[in-house]
Amino acid sequence: MDTYKLPSLKLQASMTVGDAARLIFEENTQHLRVNRHRFCESYDGAALMQMRIAMRRLRVAIGVFKGVLDETTRKYLKQEFRHFGRLTGAARDLDVLLRGLLQTVDAPAVDIEDVRELRQQIKTLRQVEYSRIKVELVGGRYTAMMEKLDHLSIDMQEQGAPPILPFAIEVTAKGRTKLLKKGEETRDLSVEELHDIRKIVKRARYHLRFFASLINVEKVRAGYKILVPMQDSLGKINDIGQAVRLLGQIAGQVPAGQFEHFLNLSAAILKQAAPQVSEELASYAISYQLYKDYSLSAEDFS
Repeated sequence: MDTYKLPSLKLQASMTVGDAARLIFEENTQHLRVNRHRFCESYDGAALMQMRIAMRRLRVAIGVFKGVLDETTRKYLKQEFRHFGRLTGAARDLDVLLRGLLQTVDAPAVDIEDVRELRQQIKTLRQVEYSRIKVELVGGRYTAMMEKLDHLSIDMQEQGAPPILPFAIEVTAKGRTKLLKKGEETRDLSVEELHDIRKIVKRARYHLRFFASLINVEKVRAGYKILVPMQDSLGKINDIGQAVRLLGQIAGQVPAGQFEHFLNLSAAILKQAAPQVSEELASYAISYQLYKDYSLSAEDFS
């Protein structure tokens, strides 16, 4: 089954801010709904990842369109998205470890059976997380959140009448300014601080995603060509940091007789991953410089 991703958003220049908000929330809610169904049916890891993406986009949309949503609704949805983001985070980290560092580990000192055993242990932990997630996704809290999203348009306030074009220009400009201000110096930042920068990159990317149909197609492509590698570079560094954390957690469950093997394997995994950090920081720095030269003017919107 092909992964279900968010389709293109067909905004029109004649729309108001409220019109655009409704379309963006409706399409992202449907993206979330389809992937929730697929995950609950088959524990599809790709569907879970798409769920997380949908919820992140919806959180960004809440911030972008805060002027046309009532405060109670905004606070409630932000709280629920944080909850379900945390709920699904552990499974995501385990899956990334399986598909990433453990998929590529290759060292003479490592016994392939140790790798297989660790992979199986992580799969077992992931299955436990999947089961825990499904319990909540079929429960009342998730249902209530989706009902609120389905009826979100009735909470839109009348100040949504301004036209979308000036609004989109302002939102994308503010996102760019924030990224340029916060994202320049990275080498002295912690992994957690880099993750915060990654969130800013994502927001700038989502702004392009939301308003792409209103922007010159070549400028959209150029923006993605810069922002996607920026996000990926910071994501890979974060994944390595999460791998360190997960291996530390798993170490506490390893039988004493196997502990030496586990330590050797962990050392091989991390040693292989270590050079990637400098490589990805360098890649991010190149992309950042390209982003400094990238901008959207009013003439790029139509």
